[in-house]
Amino acid sequence: MSDLEQLPELLEVLVTEFRDGGIDATLVPPTLGAPPQLVVPIEDPTLDADRHLRINTFFVPDLDDPPVLQYFVALPYAVTMEHVDALARFLCTLNTNLPMAGFELSERNEAIVFRHTHAISVRPLDPGVIAWSWAMIRSAVIEFGPLVERVAAGLELEVGVTSMDELLSSFSDG
Repeated sequence: MSDLEQLPELLEVLVTEFRDGGIDATLVPPTLGAPPQLVVPIEDPTLDADRHLRINTFFVPDLDDPPVLQYFVALPYAVTMEHVDALARFLCTLNTNLPMAGFELSERNEAIVFRHTHAISVRPLDPGVIAWSWAMIRSAVIEFGPLVERVAAGLELEVGVTSMDELLSSFSDG
């Protein structure tokens, strides 16, 4: 069995290991061309009950030398086309200030996501690398997501950047 064929089995092992460690992880089987995915909810008490965040983690199909993991969070923020330019500039500024960049804007789909992709060793596979990535993504989405949503809704770019700077300095001061 090739490394590529073993990757879905690795996800099953990871689900068990994360669950044993108290992480609510679910394995979603492949469907409609999408690869199997490890799904972990992001608890965010600031979101309405009908707005859910989750990290979908999967091996990118056809890449196994080395294997590549992608983390994907669909963000439930409305994007209005009149604010796209300011939002795009804000996301670029924000990403350059985060330890793990990943906020993206799809103008065509009028959507904001957090996506991060990196190569990973699977011999041995260190679950800590994935858990650390989840922690960084969760932090970025929880701490900066509300500000991203406000800029998407029309908050002026300068005000958004000033607010971002204040948030960033509160982390370094605290």
